[in-house]
Amino acid sequence: MNKLISVILLVVILLLNGTINPVHSQANQPVKKLEVIKKVGFNAKSICPANFECKATPLNDGTYMVKANHVRNLNLDFYGRFQKNKFLWKKKVLVDGRFNSIQPDLLDPQKKVIYENYEYALENENYIIKYTYDGNVLWKYSLPSRPDKLVMLKDGILFTVPKNTKWNAHGIITKIDFNGKKVWEYHLDYVTYGHPVYQDETIYQNVNGTGLIALTPNGEEKWRYSTDEIIFDVPVVSKNTVYFITGENLYALDLNGNLKWKKRIYDTPNSYLRLSLGLNDTPIVKTIRELKGVYPNGNFKALLMLKGYKEGKEIWKTVFQNAELLSSNEPIIDTNGIMYFLHRNGVKETSELYLLDTLNGKILYANTNPQILSLLPDTLRNGSIMAESSKIMKIKNDDGTTTPYEAPGPYINIIQYKLKK
Repeated sequence: MNKLISVILLVVILLLNGTINPVHSQANQPVKKLEVIKKVGFNAKSICPANFECKATPLNDGTYMVKANHVRNLNLDFYGRFQKNKFLWKKKVLVDGRFNSIQPDLLDPQKKVIYENYEYALENENYIIKYTYDGNVLWKYSLPSRPDKLVMLKDGILFTVPKNTKWNAHGIITKIDFNGKKVWEYHLDYVTYGHPVYQDETIYQNVNGTGLIALTPNGEEKWRYSTDEIIFDVPVVSKNTVYFITGENLYALDLNGNLKWKKRIYDTPNSYLRLSLGLNDTPIVKTIRELKGVYPNGNFKALLMLKGYKEGKEIWKTVFQNAELLSSNEPIIDTNGIMYFLHRNGVKETSELYLLDTLNGKILYANTNPQILSLLPDTLRNGSIMAESSKIMKIKNDDGTTTPYEAPGPYINIIQYKLKK
């Protein structure tokens, strides 16, 4: 009996000291509910024909920008502006081209314009195009390759592209103004596939094999932190700290580029890492560990883990089973520290919606069959978020076989959720 009491006291002490961290799983009972406060449905016959992948992005005036990419033939792609049950206009996508992302990259609601990353597939050329809510293209800016993401500044657009030449591969950070004119370029030592991060008059950019650099809004270098490790994701920045991750470590720097601490986070050689920032300056590392075997749909099996850190120590871990190796859905965190994310379940072939407290890793809400295709970026406002529902449909292949494909259908639903207190 005395031994049992001693063990219990030891565990309590270790928990209080942070030596043993709370581990959560999908078995946690959700303690809150998610309320549907708005649902907008679109008829498939009027908006999204068969064998198209369609997405509708809410604009600020009650209309939706609809993008439709055909699953096989890019010459059939179209885009348009939709209201209620009809298109205000619909246009064919520019000849021999396709939007790299059928979600608009950047919206400017005040000027009612959209900045989009666009690719001429047959010519292997990339552009940024600016067009109005009426679909009129105002200009296009030629790129050497596809940027990961466009970042809006108060006086222009910022992006980074990898550039391959005959002799080497490197990256270029570029700023253009709202008229499509280049303002400045900054050439990186090595190639990078991450986008720049802009916060508090500083531009941060990760560079594989070199480290992290910080620039002024005018493109002048402020400082750099060197490491020869492979950087896995773009940095996240709090009021006093810059965080970034490699395949080996989580780094914390001050705003002058000096190391505050680093924590080893290496998992396995076949793990993929992503970084987010939770409430109270809590960096969160998302790890997808590749497992042996594949699911019936052909996707590789994996284990998903979310880990929270504080001052170089792991403070919580939440584990999700039946994950798929490559999941495109990245978490979204609101101002209250609630993380919204989709967990792709390879067994059920569905995307499960979870809400998680970033302070302690506890699951606040779970829906294991929401039929949500994606959480819509830039819609997290006033404690609510918009999502797009989906359904598994089958696409007929040229050889007569069918392939399961997750896409909106038989209609598109834009659903606005709000977490009940």
